[in-house]
Amino acid sequence: MRLWILLRRARGFIICGLAAWYCSPVECGRGGMVKCAHGTFPVPAPATADLLRGVPTYSAHVQKELATPTGAALLRALEPTFGPQPAMKVEQIGYGAGTRNFDSFPNVLRLSVGEAADGGDAAQTVTVIETALDDSLAAGAGACDRSGTGEGALDVMLTAVIMKEGPVRERCLSSAVPTSATGRRWST
Repeated sequence: MRLWILLRRARGFIICGLAAWYCSPVECGRGGMVKCAHGTFPVPAPATADLLRGVPTYSAHVQKELATPTGAALLRALEPTFGPQPAMKVEQIGYGAGTRNFDSFPNVLRLSVGEAADGGDAAQTVTVIETALDDSLAAGAGACDRSGTGEGALDVMLTAVIMKEGPVRERCLSSAVPTSATGRRWST
């Protein structure tokens, strides 16, 4: 591929100014051989295999090279999240067709551009902070509730628990968006 074509594509991706990129696993082709400068190699070619290191790939369909070094380099540069397409409101769709025609599937690349279906807000992790209130008075439990909600906890729950050797004490559970570790038990 000519360098100016690659640079034009890269410029187009930059101009888009998209906040996130998503990509399905990459199909490399089901075996076959490819001629390189240093001889004939199995698919994927050495440069492609190296560029796709750590990227989810699979082999199916035909015994041809389906992932090229150029495509793998673009994926590496874009640093997409790999997996299924997230929920989104698609606004634009573009297709790029390859020069090979296969009987069993189309040789096209589809790019869908849109907004996240939830308005762009990312999912938020909520953390549960848990502590046992041993040897405390009921006033201490109330203070736990007031201080938790006063410090931004989403919810605070107090439950009676039976400690070892039988005394009844309280356990305080607080749910919050994590900000720092404080020596309490955290679970998400």
